[in-house]
Amino acid sequence: MSLLFTLLGLAKALDIQSIPSSGPPPSSRQYSVMSHSKDLNHLVVFGGNQGVSVTYQDLWKFEIESSSWVKLDSNNSPPQARYSSGSFFKESTSEFCVFGGISLRGPLQDIWCFDETTLKVGFI
Repeated sequence: MSLLFTLLGLAKALDIQSIPSSGPPPSSRQYSVMSHSKDLNHLVVFGGNQGVSVTYQDLWKFEIESSSWVKLDSNNSPPQARYSSGSFFKESTSEFCVFGGISLRGPLQDIWCFDETTLKVGFI
């Protein structure tokens, strides 16, 4: 019980607040992956799941300056739906990259990158 009071006190001390946003956000999910681009000043979110039968393959951008969500659609085939993957942002090429994860069929070991300038997905 004292741990609960400690956590509540810490949350109040940190002054955690919700960020109001414009535009429809991604649907609720768990185990999605997110990376930040310091040069472009936004977050990119991919995939995740909801329960045991729904896995996502959508890609979203959160613009920090305007607090707005934008769904990113690629000009070619998106990668397989997955959750629990790893990600990073390649600043030199403005690419959001994802490794592995778990699909409804099992573990994955591929690497793909989404180029924000051409809106294309490339597999490595």
